[in-house]
Amino acid sequence: YWFPDLRSVQNFKYVEDFSSAFKEMFSQVMQSYTEHDPVISLLSGGLDSSAITAMGADVLGKKNKQLMSFSSALPEASEGYDEREYINQIKAPNLNKQFIIDEMRGPFDALETFLYSPIMTSRHYLYRAFNAKAREYGAKIILDGCFGEMGPSYWGDERLAELLQKGQWLRLIQQSRSHHKLFQRSFKSMILQDMILPNLPVSWQIKLRPRKDLDYIQRFSLFKNGFVEQFISEKQQRLEADKLKHIGAKPSVDGRYNNALQLQNYLQRLGPANKEIYEPQQSEIRYVYPFRDKRVIDFCLSISNDWRYRNGYRRNIIRDGMRGMLPEAVCSRVSKEPFSPDFHNRYNRQITKAHEYIENIAAQKQQLINTIIDVPRLLDDMKRSMQSNRCYTKNDFICMHIIPSAVYLIAFLQNT
Repeated sequence: YWFPDLRSVQNFKYVEDFSSAFKEMFSQVMQSYTEHDPVISLLSGGLDSSAITAMGADVLGKKNKQLMSFSSALPEASEGYDEREYINQIKAPNLNKQFIIDEMRGPFDALETFLYSPIMTSRHYLYRAFNAKAREYGAKIILDGCFGEMGPSYWGDERLAELLQKGQWLRLIQQSRSHHKLFQRSFKSMILQDMILPNLPVSWQIKLRPRKDLDYIQRFSLFKNGFVEQFISEKQQRLEADKLKHIGAKPSVDGRYNNALQLQNYLQRLGPANKEIYEPQQSEIRYVYPFRDKRVIDFCLSISNDWRYRNGYRRNIIRDGMRGMLPEAVCSRVSKEPFSPDFHNRYNRQITKAHEYIENIAAQKQQLINTIIDVPRLLDDMKRSMQSNRCYTKNDFICMHIIPSAVYLIAFLQNT
C-alpha cells in the first residue's frame, strides 16, 4: 500500500533545528514501540541500538517506567575487545543494563529445534540467551536496532561524488579533509573510491569494486548444482547473480535516490525474520524494529544529502539527530566491533560436535539430504578453524556463514 518516495525535501539551517525535528519524530515512533511493559532493548554500543535505547529510556522515563537493555559481551577474563566502553556511556535514571555472556552457547546448539525454517543467523545462540533472560522479566517484545542503515544511519558515501559532479569544490575540499582526519584514509583512496567510482556506470563499479561477501556466497555454496538446476534455469541463476552483484553499486550519486531504491528492493523481498526462533515449550519472544517504521523512513528520505554526510561523517542523520541525547563519544565514533565478540571461539569449540552430527546423518545415507547438499564437501570444509570474528578472510567467512547455513538446512530436513 506504500512505497518510499522522494517528493518532498526538508532543509535545515542549523544542527539544533534538525536535531529537534528528528527527536520529535523519533519520540513519537518510540512511544508506539514502548507500550508493552516490561520493555527490553538490545544495546550493542553502536549508533542504531544506542539511539533506540536512549530514546526508549527517555519516553518511558516520562511515564515513570523502566527500560531494560541486553548487551552481548565477553567474559571478564577473556582476551579480546567488546563494546563495554560505549555501552557503559549510555545512561539514564530508569535504564537498567544487563550483559548477556552465556559463554558456553554456540552456533551449533539447539539443532533439534529447526522445525519451521532453515533460515537462521549463525549468532542465533545470542538471541536464545536474550530470549531466556527476557522471559525472566516477563517481557514478550525486544526492541532491535536493525535496519537503521536503511534510514537514519544510511551511509551516504556517494556524497563526495555528488559534490564532484556538481562542481561544488569548496564543500568537496572541506568534507574530504574532515573525512581524512576522522578515518585516516589516504586522499588517493578517497578520490578513487568515493569520488570517481560512484560517477562511473554501474557495470564498471561492479568490476572495479566487487562485493567479496556476495562472491563467496556463490562460489562456496554447498548446494549441489544438479539440485538447483532442476528448479532454476541457468538463465535465471545468472539473473539472480546479477541482482546480487548490483547490491553494492551506486546507480546514482544522489544518496536520497539510492536510499529509496535500497528500501524498495528490501520491501519487495521481505521474508521471515531469522530472529523469530522456535523454542519448544517456551513463550514466544517477538523482535520489533523501530527503524523500519514508515514514519522514520519518510522522515529520513525527505532529508537533503547535506545531512547524510556532514563534517566528514558518514551515517550522519542519526549522529546529528541524536545530539544531546547520546554521549558525544558514541555520536562521533567511527569504528564498531562485531555483534558477537567471541564468535570464533564459540565456533572452534563446537565444530567437532557439529562434524559428528553431520557424520551421523551422512552414515544414514538419506537421499533427500544428499540430493540437496554436497555433504562430503561440507565435512571437508568443517576441518577449518576460525582465526577472527571479523570475516576478513575467505576461511572465516566460510566458517561464519557457509558452514552454519548448510548445517541448519540439514537439521531442518532431518527434523521434518
